[in-house]
Amino acid sequence: MLGVTIQLLRTAKNVTIEQLAEAIEVSPLAIEKYETNIWQPGKPTMIRLSEYFGVTLQEFSEGYSLLVDDDTQDILIVRNMGENRIRAIGKL
Repeated sequence: MLGVTIQLLRTAKNVTIEQLAEAIEVSPLAIEKYETNIWQPGKPTMIRLSEYFGVTLQEFSEGYSLLVDDDTQDILIVRNMGENRIRAIGKL
């Protein structure tokens, strides 16, 4: 869901709800509501979010997953790129 994607990307970037809210010009309450899927951001907010996180709107809508690296035990945030490929976005 979109809220989980926002929360994963925010956590990977190591920013607080307040910092993200200020950066994309919404209230901290709005970020909390987005992350819990109570509210859905409108298109202008989605554009600001995608620019802030450096992802496309399509990547946002398709979402991200968590993956544990067997060697390092790091928890990675990844996007399925198709054809058995993934792209690591960050780690928790």
